[in-house]
Amino acid sequence: MAMKSRRLSGNHYEIGLQLGRRYKKKGLSVNAFKINEECLAKQLKVYRKYFPDYLEEIKGIADGGGFNGKKTQSALLTGEISSIRKHHPACTIFGIKSNKGVFVGRNYDWSPQPTDYAEIQTRHTAGYYGYKAICDLYTGDTNQKKINFGFFEHLDIINEKGLFAGVTYAYCNNWQYGLVWKDFLQLIAETCATTKQAIELFNKIPCCIPKNFFIADKNGDMAIIEHAVKDFKVIYPNEDILIQTTHYLDSNLSKVDLVLAKNPKHTTYKRYSEILEKLTNRTSFFYFEDIIKILGDTSSCVCQNMVNAKTVWAWALDMKKRKYYLYTNLFGKRKVEHIRI
Repeated sequence: MAMKSRRLSGNHYEIGLQLGRRYKKKGLSVNAFKINEECLAKQLKVYRKYFPDYLEEIKGIADGGGFNGKKTQSALLTGEISSIRKHHPACTIFGIKSNKGVFVGRNYDWSPQPTDYAEIQTRHTAGYYGYKAICDLYTGDTNQKKINFGFFEHLDIINEKGLFAGVTYAYCNNWQYGLVWKDFLQLIAETCATTKQAIELFNKIPCCIPKNFFIADKNGDMAIIEHAVKDFKVIYPNEDILIQTTHYLDSNLSKVDLVLAKNPKHTTYKRYSEILEKLTNRTSFFYFEDIIKILGDTSSCVCQNMVNAKTVWAWALDMKKRKYYLYTNLFGKRKVEHIRI
């Protein structure tokens, strides 16, 4: 079965209404969320300055779902700051410039969840670039039989201008008041046509928690923004290869990297080394079909299939030809969809 697809259109408030009605049908609630008045006030100040349209979307979510408006704001704007997640994600993204094209591959690894927790959203927001987003309904507990709280989070986006952006986890305890990473992805999707334009956003706008952003455009320009909140570094391809797993590549940021402290058996370095080995000396003859051969190799640590971490989906992207394939059910009867923007 292919991943579910949903279409959302209108202004930000109208899209929020559509989302709120869906959340209500799913039985979601914000009643248990405790409001941190100081944190919410400072986050609202950031959003009013840098992304006021998203506040309209939150209002729509609250109205559409019949939720308390302030608790909805607090859940969406302060939840990342107030929560400490115990999971150890293990995503992998790579890009390679070959004589055959410019290719990006991405494995999204997360705690195994029912397939209806993820979906493709097609968003056409009035006055902004349209885009598709792969979204996951984060619940905080994969063993819950009933979802009590959760919102769809943007994890990968591709917009009508041929810009891709995806995230990997960053193991760092820093935080500040700023945009939540999922909202940063949305802002990139709605307003940026090139990798350069996306990087410029990070020079202007704070991000509240650490994340790594992999960005590539239809012209073949690629970059990783390793964000440690108090500092971020832009990593560019080395000999036409760019790889991001779940550890910092920058030598200064690596000093605050806690991946092995939190999980000594984490696979991030193994996956990075394996991808690098498979890409090295391949820039003259790497083909589009090679992406899934690498990311979908179930005998490799790059394709996760553990109790607490599993590759949920994989992307194969030809940036210049704008050919995008999404793979799901990698360990069963594999499904592939040609995603058109």
